Amino acid sequence: MNIPQASMLVGTVLSVLLCSAQAQAHWCDDMWVSSYNIVVRPDSDTSPKELYVQNNMGYQLINFKLTATAGSGAITLTAPTTLKVAGTLLPAEKGTWKIASGSPAKIEDITFSVSFGNSGQSGRYPTTGAKAVMIVKTDGTLYPAAPPPGLDSSAGDQARSLQYPAVADFEDLNTGLDKLLQLYCAGRASWNTGSEAVSPSYCKDTSSTTCPTTKPTSDSGTKYDYMHLWAGGELAVRKESLGARAAVFRARLQCAVNDADVGFAGYAMFILGYLGDDANTRTFLQTQASGTGDLATIAKAALYLMGDTTQKAGVQTGAQSSSVFVQAACAAALGIVDKDDATVTSALIPLVKWNEPDTSDDGKGLYAGHILEIVAFERRGWVAKGVGTGAVTFYGETGSGAGGATGTGGATGRGGATGSGGATSAGGTTGKQDAATTGGDARLATGGASGSGGATGRGGANGSGGASGRGGANGSGGATSSVGGSGSGGGSGSGGANGSGGANGSGGTTGTGSTVPPGGDSGGCKCNLGSHGSGPASSILLIAASALLLLRRRRR
Repeated sequence: MNIPQASMLVGTVLSVLLCSAQAQAHWCDDMWVSSYNIVVRPDSDTSPKELYVQNNMGYQLINFKLTATAGSGAITLTAPTTLKVAGTLLPAEKGTWKIASGSPAKIEDITFSVSFGNSGQSGRYPTTGAKAVMIVKTDGTLYPAAPPPGLDSSAGDQARSLQYPAVADFEDLNTGLDKLLQLYCAGRASWNTGSEAVSPSYCKDTSSTTCPTTKPTSDSGTKYDYMHLWAGGELAVRKESLGARAAVFRARLQCAVNDADVGFAGYAMFILGYLGDDANTRTFLQTQASGTGDLATIAKAALYLMGDTTQKAGVQTGAQSSSVFVQAACAAALGIVDKDDATVTSALIPLVKWNEPDTSDDGKGLYAGHILEIVAFERRGWVAKGVGTGAVTFYGETGSGAGGATGTGGATGRGGATGSGGATSAGGTTGKQDAATTGGDARLATGGASGSGGATGRGGANGSGGASGRGGANGSGGATSSVGGSGSGGGSGSGGANGSGGANGSGGTTGTGSTVPPGGDSGGCKCNLGSHGSGPASSILLIAASALLLLRRRRR
């Protein structure tokens, strides 16, 4: 090997290492720094035999496992075989786990643990000192009682859209809803795309709104953008309790529609329709629907949700669109208005993917999941400090489990929407960089709101040493890239084993050959660094070292 060849090899190896460091995803664990997003309700508060387990997240939990222990001894649980997607707990889905062995005297005697995702990805759930699940007893009381320990952790700023709903559900309803409303603010142009902060000039309090004048570009958002975005869906699920916040939220959603990315704008548009009929909002949506393109079709779905039956034909056509954003919104509208389970099953659920959003996926897989969450809770009903009992028939449910009864619809249209115009200038964009989280990565923001840090062009700077191994790091190997592969715990890539029971296992199953069922996906960690498997990185470093030694010898 001559010197130029050796230099080329060294450069290639270093490029691979740099790419690996950048690709090591916050997706592996940072999004799950939360607690009490899973609810357990027993068939009896004493000597329970069956446990109704509900996913309160807008994420589908692939490879979901529930385990239990008690002071009286080991407990063996039998998982349900009737989940819509095997091994996956879809958004707002409820399954029944049976106690196969062990005899806990009280439901409070049981300590629950959960895992989900590809190997090691749920390692930071729950937060330190918190419980994995909230137990809603048959007598209506909660365990642990409010305030739940660890829920108000200051850690996990990338998971506020999971933390604040749990605050609303199990600690203080008004506090949680106010936090969600401020987290969403006025859409992507109002967010600091490198942190959980928002620009206060656009939402200085929970009763006022000023629309940004800037329009974000058609580009996938940062990891923080998607955390802000999903807060809007969590507010929509809890629309019955919004009160005066509903009018403020409508105004902010109209601001958020001014976004060149269909995912960000379309999600806001869909929620506007789901909140119910409102004169000002209807006029706004009619203007949007009179245009052409994907957003016009999503506006028709929103109007259909408001009760405009003349939009049905357009919505039915949209449910067959090649655009994931359009197809998901239209299928969901049919699922809500017409109770069309067939369309939800055939058109919406297959779009729900376990893909990292701030990539070329542009959030499509999780957009579909959070849309599905809204449809499912519309059927089940949302209850503060409880569990809705409506049957989600597209999940195969025919009746209610244990829990307090609720309605699945409810009043809408409180208050008129405020104007969506009039924006203040926040002084232009600044160059604030996203701070690296422990074990995560640091990225530059993608543009948008100024004020609280502003936004810069997307960067690629990686964080401080790869993903951490909190809560169960893989062995050597770890999750592989999107073309499948092996390694300890190695979830496969596209074409490999996926979310509905994806291959893990030490020894590494290779991901070629398995099919991808609806609702599952083979995403997850793209590369392996740090505690997610040191084998590939060590091999590359060895190659680099060898090349450098060869280069030195040739120079002599």
